[in-house]
Amino acid sequence: MAASEDPPAPGDRPARDRRRLTEGPVGATLFHLSWPMTVGLLSVIAFNVVDTLYIGRLGADPLAAIGFCFPVIFSTSAVAIGLGTGAGALVSRAIGAGSMDEARRISTNALLLATIIVGALTALGAATIEPLFKNVLGAPAELIPLIESYMLTWYAGMAFLVVPMVGNSILRANGESILPSAMLVVAAILNAVLSPPLIFGLFGAPRLEMAGAAIATALSRSTMLFVTFWLMQTRGRLIDWSGASLKSFVPDAGSVLRVGGLASIAQAIQPLSSIAITRLLSGFGASAVAGFAVGARIEALFLVPFFALQTGLAPFVGQNAGAGAAERIAKARERAVAFIIGWAAVAFVVLWAFGETIAGWFTPDPEIAKLSARYLFCVSAGFVGAGLLLTTNATLNPLNRPLFALTLTALRFIGVYLPLGIVFSRLEGPEGVFAAAGLSYVVAGGAAFLMGRWAIGRVQTSAVPAAG
Repeated sequence: MAASEDPPAPGDRPARDRRRLTEGPVGATLFHLSWPMTVGLLSVIAFNVVDTLYIGRLGADPLAAIGFCFPVIFSTSAVAIGLGTGAGALVSRAIGAGSMDEARRISTNALLLATIIVGALTALGAATIEPLFKNVLGAPAELIPLIESYMLTWYAGMAFLVVPMVGNSILRANGESILPSAMLVVAAILNAVLSPPLIFGLFGAPRLEMAGAAIATALSRSTMLFVTFWLMQTRGRLIDWSGASLKSFVPDAGSVLRVGGLASIAQAIQPLSSIAITRLLSGFGASAVAGFAVGARIEALFLVPFFALQTGLAPFVGQNAGAGAAERIAKARERAVAFIIGWAAVAFVVLWAFGETIAGWFTPDPEIAKLSARYLFCVSAGFVGAGLLLTTNATLNPLNRPLFALTLTALRFIGVYLPLGIVFSRLEGPEGVFAAAGLSYVVAGGAAFLMGRWAIGRVQTSAVPAAG
């Protein structure tokens, strides 16, 4: 049984509406949560592609400079995603349990925590640009001025990335799906429109080049910040403006960090591992690295449905765990596994038959296209495991098992992919590394399947650990 409802506050949605994830057909609910995020995630990919295309027109040095910037940007995104995961997990469970006061308090304190962290990261980042990029990332000295012109502006607008991403997760925890995705789409469109004038000095705007790209990014994301606060206020009064929530800031921040900190580490493992894999492939020539890079971009596109399902499962599991509806979580897992098997089969057939053709859209070099096709064949053979890994992590975090989710991610990259990649590369060259990628999905996916079944079984016996 779910906990009793709080008395509705003025402006709250009706209890049945705001807890709709605990009612109705499981499959239809998951579909309505997930499909909008497919569009939203594609817009995020388009956001990065547009920036790269525009900056590439400035020349080889600016393009190389933005390449050095991306690992830092992705690392910051990992922090934002992690904080959002922690906040969303706690808020969804509170809503599922019928405690809107608790959900409102956690939402408010999570946003405050994100703001504090952003302030610290901004100051640290701005003060360490040269030593970080030159000494740690190995950027040539001649690229440092270009990197500084971009990163100083980007750091100044970091709050427009992190805080809205946390708010976006909280909105999804409240059962919203279309509006959070629409914000991502609008931001991508604004970025595409604002970038050319600011980068190239069109329509009377100053030619700011790299700094202009960062300004366009900040301006487009600033709309997300204001719209996020407005939606959180109007779609369930999810912010406590009275300041009473501050009394619980320390314990709430600790609870968010308990889940979000581990989720941030899990998010950071993938780009760091990709750097290691790239260095490993560099020993086989530039074509091997380029083939991997192109293949990985295509892989990400074909995994978007799994990422969308992941974002839909998290609030669904959280709300139903809070409501004590373990049977709905088990049914959601069954529906998710069925979808994973179906989409993985379609993706494998398409990439097996047309992988080289698709890779040719990204590169005119036939050797690179062939290597990309080999990578896509190997990795798509493990797509069932990829889907199981992503969706199981989406289940474990709202069940307050973030360490298990981190363990699964580490198993894939650190336990299987990197060591097998090193061994297989000595036997089969680049193709050995590609085979390790597919096998890592299979192994981690199998472990995820078993761990997910165990975790849901614990919910059914009322053994969900308390937050914090």
